[in-house]
Amino acid sequence: ELASNERKTSFEKIFNIKKFIYETPMTTTGAKYSDDITEQAKKKTILETQVPFPFVIKRQRVVSQSSEIFSPIQTSTEIMEDRYRATKREIETIPPNPKTLQIVLKGSVVLEVNAG
Repeated sequence: ELASNERKTSFEKIFNIKKFIYETPMTTTGAKYSDDITEQAKKKTILETQVPFPFVIKRQRVVSQSSEIFSPIQTSTEIMEDRYRATKREIETIPPNPKTLQIVLKGSVVLEVNAG
């Protein structure tokens, strides 16, 4: 099985996948929501299936599950690293696209919440 950084082609990125990660926002106090950023944390859950996807059967048995809880500072650091990678990717695009770069920069600097 290839590690995610070894998957170069678009085919490799979507074929023979056994591990799936999902993240759940949470608070350190156990409340559903908090305005205080020092209480916001994240739980990352990693599931591994018995058979790699894609497969004929859409539902597969999960053979292992692990969870990791990130502290508020780890959560913030990860968000900042993601924004850095997105900005770097846009700057290094040839030819540079000012429209998408502006969207990435605006998302990094201006905090917006979509209604709905």
